[in-house]
Amino acid sequence: MSQSTVTVQINGQTYQMGCDAGQERHIEEMGKNVDSIVQQLVSSVGQIGDARLLAMAGLILSDQVQRSEEHTSELQSPMYLV
Repeated sequence: MSQSTVTVQINGQTYQMGCDAGQERHIEEMGKNVDSIVQQLVSSVGQIGDARLLAMAGLILSDQVQRSEEHTSELQSPMYLV
């Protein structure tokens, strides 16, 4: 499969990301999602450095994934199955 390069902007910084051809839009949307979280953090804690902001955004995203997995697991429990 061929490779593509996508440019995403997070906290005013431009990053070039490699991806499989056809995945460009998905990468762009993920970049916008991360930037949105970072901008919310900047609003509450200020510009504390890209590394810390990205680490905090990563933790927030990880928490969202974990909660989603827990919710899915609960929905798959025998109590919810009919």
